[in-house]
Amino acid sequence: MKKNALVLLIGTMMILAGCGSKTVDKADAVAAEVIEEASDATDDATEEVAEAVETIEDETTATTAEAAESSVADEVVEPEHTPMDISDCATFTDIVNKLQKDQGYTNVTIDGTDVLMVTDYAYDYDGNGEFVSIEADVYRYNGDQIEYLGYVCSGGTSYPLTIYDEKLYCSGNHYVRAYGMEDGHLEIDKEVYVNYDADGNATYYKVDDGKELVIPETDEDVVEMYDFLDKG
Repeated sequence: MKKNALVLLIGTMMILAGCGSKTVDKADAVAAEVIEEASDATDDATEEVAEAVETIEDETTATTAEAAESSVADEVVEPEHTPMDISDCATFTDIVNKLQKDQGYTNVTIDGTDVLMVTDYAYDYDGNGEFVSIEADVYRYNGDQIEYLGYVCSGGTSYPLTIYDEKLYCSGNHYVRAYGMEDGHLEIDKEVYVNYDADGNATYYKVDDGKELVIPETDEDVVEMYDFLDKG
């Protein structure tokens, strides 16, 4: 719009050039004003484009940084899961009697608490008839009632759920976490994991008592946690 106005006014100025110096001066002033406005508009548009480009660059940089860091937090996020309805169950035996084909269960002890673990997926781990699972719902007795403690899941069939020294271990390609009982609840007792940057460099961490610490690969907690998996 402003560009068309500028062309129109310049044409008018040329037509009025023979009408006297005052008219020419007035036309010059109007044309100069339009040129200045057009220049200001161009500057504003240029500034808006620059701001938009800067915003896109910032967002791209942030996204790239997030993608480059192989976050174990993403790997260990437990999938959405709906446990079976046990509202009509008074005992562990009642739960077991409700299980369907291909479901499995086991009774284990976690930090002195007897629990029932129920899975929708059991498989023969090494072909010798030893069935394991990578996921399970966990239940305990709370007085005369059965209490649902939660859902646990490992990172793949190479990492079945493991019990060692009354701790429940879940693991994956880049992490091992140990669950224990605290105040009647299933809680993460200890965790070690590794993150990789864009260049493939590894940084090892451990989480103990809610604190996250950077540790060397040779840290005894890393060696110990993986050793527990072998022994469990």
